[in-house]
Amino acid sequence: MPDTRGRILNRSEIADFLGRSLPTIDKWVSAGCPFVERGEKGREWRFNSADVVDWFERRAVDRATRKAPSGELDPAQERARKDSALADKAEMQNAIVRGNYVHVDDVVEHVGSMFSVCRNKLLSLPTKSAGRVPMAVAATVEENVRDVVYECLTELSEDTVLEKAEASTKRRKTP
Repeated sequence: MPDTRGRILNRSEIADFLGRSLPTIDKWVSAGCPFVERGEKGREWRFNSADVVDWFERRAVDRATRKAPSGELDPAQERARKDSALADKAEMQNAIVRGNYVHVDDVVEHVGSMFSVCRNKLLSLPTKSAGRVPMAVAATVEENVRDVVYECLTELSEDTVLEKAEASTKRRKTP
């Protein structure tokens, strides 16, 4: 009898359903997240939403209630976790005071404007290159350089670049 709990979702749908990024879903699969069918070239991953939610909840509970071998919470271990969290907080506050902490929005704005400058410079390369070679080959040089520049800009604008950056940011924000 087929499992009627949950819905069968592809990788993008399960990410949207759980409010997570695609790289996070990939990381979960590596950590043991259940799936109905492994994705391969031309075939999408398939997940049962109920199984994934159950797995996620069990994992969260296990992390939150790390128990001593006897099954009881270990007060020394809990104190150590608290002390570690307080130390992390103090380090972050000290980094802010020293000016070693950079706000993400400032970095995003700065990097965005730098990418814009780079894009404009790259787009001017074909014309500048053509002006520095003999007239007989100028058109060919301009066309070849333009193709390489467009290929480079297209690769940089791919969603995978943004997904990798998003995954890196989320890794730092969530445990």
